[in-house]
Amino acid sequence: MTVDALDQALAASQAWLLDQEAPEAVVLAHEAGADVPRTNARHWVSRVLGEQRDDGSWGGDLLRTIDSLLTIQELRTAARLVEQDPGVARAHDWIRGRRGLPGTWADGCSSDRHRQGLCHHFSGGFYSPADPDVMQPGARLRCGAEVAGDGELRFVASALALRCVLGAGREGQDDRLHLAGLRQVVRVWAENRPGDLSVGGLLAAIHALIASDHPADRDAAQAGLRLVGSKQRGDGSWVETDAFQALDVIGTAVAAGIDVDRMNQALWHGARLLVSSQQKDGSWGRDHGPRRALIGWRTLRRLAPSRLAKGQAGGQG
Repeated sequence: MTVDALDQALAASQAWLLDQEAPEAVVLAHEAGADVPRTNARHWVSRVLGEQRDDGSWGGDLLRTIDSLLTIQELRTAARLVEQDPGVARAHDWIRGRRGLPGTWADGCSSDRHRQGLCHHFSGGFYSPADPDVMQPGARLRCGAEVAGDGELRFVASALALRCVLGAGREGQDDRLHLAGLRQVVRVWAENRPGDLSVGGLLAAIHALIASDHPADRDAAQAGLRLVGSKQRGDGSWVETDAFQALDVIGTAVAAGIDVDRMNQALWHGARLLVSSQQKDGSWGRDHGPRRALIGWRTLRRLAPSRLAKGQAGGQG
């Protein structure tokens, strides 16, 4: 992969995404340093909140509510918005209300899970997406990665809920218990991974651990990232997981200053995959296109020498 190819892929992804009617376009414009009005971000925050139910959720669905809140947090951070909206507080209250309800991933006990320290005798603070007798179908994360199976969805939804809460600066004792449970998952994974979790589940745990500033959580995130790194193929893809989910988590780790040199190497190999798989229009496919394009753009921008000229991006609202 040449430097020119990297720059060309970066420019093409930026041009494509800025032409989309999506919140990711506004986030990119602000992150690229373009002179765009904050009203664009406020427009999208209002648009997302417009679909919120009176109980604070989006459709009564934990994953959808988390996705909506993460989108709002991302827009607020990119545009440096300071005003608060009561809908955001209601959403956080609804999510916290799912904590400890029947149906969490840590519920129940078996000889293996007890031996591994992963059952409810050891783990607490997890969030429940639904009652235990309601089997959870497969789902797609906003990065486009698929979550298959009831157990994995319960685990991933809980880790995402924790990340959302930590991102809002709302950490409590129950969240510390949840983080301890995720650290245990990383420790167990190094020896014999839990049977109902894929590499995507491990990445969800790492993403939540990165959101904590406690040294033990950062150390566990680094250990998990090295496990994920060992599964990267020569072409930049990953065994048993979605490349965009991996790039998203690894990019977040680098931004947080975790194992930067090693993770930048993983991003560089991932960039080779991005360059070779990019569509002619600059996207990586229409399905979940804006989110995957933003992840791809962030990865390429971190590595591209030019990083595109500040202010080159145009706004969209």
